[in-house]
Amino acid sequence: MAPNEVITALNDLITLNKNRVTGYKEIVHQAKDERIAAHCHAMIHEGEKNSKDLAAIIEDAGGVVEDKTITSGFIYNLWMDIVYSGEKQPEQDVYDYCRRMEQTALNAYEALLHQIKEEKAQTLAQTQREQIRRSLHKLDELLK
Repeated sequence: MAPNEVITALNDLITLNKNRVTGYKEIVHQAKDERIAAHCHAMIHEGEKNSKDLAAIIEDAGGVVEDKTITSGFIYNLWMDIVYSGEKQPEQDVYDYCRRMEQTALNAYEALLHQIKEEKAQTLAQTQREQIRRSLHKLDELLK
């Protein structure tokens, strides 16, 4: 993967994490279980940290960090459905959205990891993928 393609892939991961943060900031208000709300706050922090760490690699490589979120796509549509549906979503639906959002994030990381060959970027993306995997596992454990 050429350096510009690595920067594009890393910017895509930043966008993904920013959308996770935006989604969880909206979802956390509907969480009735304090443990789950606390975990959502932790995922917000995780997404913010992931974005900053990815931005640092882009800047170190001389690239430009794109400051964007998506206005279409799976993650955005999930949280828009939850927040702006006009009716309260059942709590289980909210948690199902959380699961799907995290699974989508994992799928995106998997796809981009196959493209990123630069060692430092790949190591960071692998670490972040594993953090998201652990967050999803913890969410599943809290919901049992």
